[in-house]
Amino acid sequence: MGDDYSRRGLMSYKLASLVIAATLCSAFAPEPADEGARAVLRSVETGEHASGATAPYGLPLYPGARVDLSMMGGMALGVTVAADVRALGNFYSAALTERGYRIDEDETLNGRRTIHASERRAPSSKMTVSVSPNAKDPARFTLVFMKLKTP
Repeated sequence: MGDDYSRRGLMSYKLASLVIAATLCSAFAPEPADEGARAVLRSVETGEHASGATAPYGLPLYPGARVDLSMMGGMALGVTVAADVRALGNFYSAALTERGYRIDEDETLNGRRTIHASERRAPSSKMTVSVSPNAKDPARFTLVFMKLKTP
């Protein structure tokens, strides 16, 4: 693990990631929930193993962000970066727009920013990017990227 990571900080990241994983598994896993949860847990990479992770779906990683935790091929990332929720949200809103998405909703609730977008050429293709700050360390964030196709 990196020099600046305490066990407690890493455990907070892992706990937050497990909550996200459990939620995603229960909603989207094609396998039984317990097997889906195991698959998600196997996908967790931390420290140096996560350092090469990138944001999924062709989205860029925020400039200067260090990935400390990656799950499900980058669908959930724990990052450390000198930015705030507003800057991260603005970056991903612009990145979505540049990639042909229309921003349908951009909300901040309880410190978390969530951006919902639709692909302009295929409006049933939806993308959500969530930026959640770490309550104990203002330089740490959880990024969640979800792409869905609606009927």
